[in-house]
Amino acid sequence: MSEQDIIHVRPDEGQSQQPPASMVATPSVPDRYGHIEATVRAEVQARTALALARPRDWLDVRDRLLREARRPGFAAVAEYAIPRAGTTIRGPSIRMAEAAMRALGNIVVDVQVLREDEDARLIQVSVADLETNTVLRQAAVMRKVVERRRVTGAETIVGTRTGSDGQTLYLIRPGDGDLLMSQQALVSRLMRTLVLRLVPGDILDETLAECAKTRSAADAQDPDAARKRLADAFASLGVRPSELAAYLGHPLDTCTPAELEDLRRIWTALRDGEVTWRDVMSQAQRHQPDAAPDPAAAAREKVKEAVKRGPGRPRKTESEGPATATEAPEASDPGLKQAVDRWLAEVAARVPHLSHRDIEEAIQEVGQGRDVYALTPDERGRVWDIMMAREREAARASGETLVLR
Repeated sequence: MSEQDIIHVRPDEGQSQQPPASMVATPSVPDRYGHIEATVRAEVQARTALALARPRDWLDVRDRLLREARRPGFAAVAEYAIPRAGTTIRGPSIRMAEAAMRALGNIVVDVQVLREDEDARLIQVSVADLETNTVLRQAAVMRKVVERRRVTGAETIVGTRTGSDGQTLYLIRPGDGDLLMSQQALVSRLMRTLVLRLVPGDILDETLAECAKTRSAADAQDPDAARKRLADAFASLGVRPSELAAYLGHPLDTCTPAELEDLRRIWTALRDGEVTWRDVMSQAQRHQPDAAPDPAAAAREKVKEAVKRGPGRPRKTESEGPATATEAPEASDPGLKQAVDRWLAEVAARVPHLSHRDIEEAIQEVGQGRDVYALTPDERGRVWDIMMAREREAARASGETLVLR
């Protein structure tokens, strides 16, 4: 029985306190004879006595964490990264906090729902070090809302707001499953913050450095396998390789070790519910530094010029400018191949509501079975227009997204 069950108990009267009608955090069983209080007191005393009898050794704590850091599976998820305002916030992940709690020992985590009504739930997480009697607490409010771009009419709509893309988002009441997942994600983040405060900074920094060494060694042993594992991990969260290429600005198979590290941290943040892929791409596009014109942009300029010139006009020479749009490119040209790859990545980034199969279908429709590298700039322009039109249609009928407000 947790302290949540006695939060409204008055020991002096032996009866439960009646909260306001809007609250539901009431004791599940009236502590009429003091059984709940006696049970909680006995548990605390037993835990404290055991902690004092078996105190932690900081060298053992360090050794346990370093052994965890040498495991490739743990090292890959030990840190997270969240793009924010042109920079990237990095830090130890929830999995690192869980490993630290196991290594420390004599730690008690308690979760209480302090208050709840129809609109919100107030949650408090407490972390106690039984050896030093250090207790850290942090509370957070979880709003009970789900945002949807479309509704069927069966939902209970409590409000609306305008999204960043100008579309109307409907705020509706979520189901019990959605609420439970939201609460678990919030509790995990609060617990991570509190537990890591109990770990000495030098031990934590040394553990993170060891994790980085483990990841680097695994990548150096088989870089291609590391990229494939990362692509599979993102795919399990609904992020396609083409979207990763759009984020990087080049295909995944050419990413550097530093970019692999960045993607691993972002994947950890996505899995832990700290950020969405839409947020990651939005931040990356909003704060992308100015750069020299890329080959994909040059290809689009060729399309625009060809459209203005018209089909019956002669092609310019090399000194006069780009070739005509009706001339098929050479697929063996490495520069052209790279330009087309960048163009494909940009198309994928501009159509988040569509899949890679949709892009392939548009290419087959325009090219009539030819490979994308055999398309002329004019034909790639037609593919671009088709995908933009289909993206606008899909955006109007997009699905729902669960958020904490």
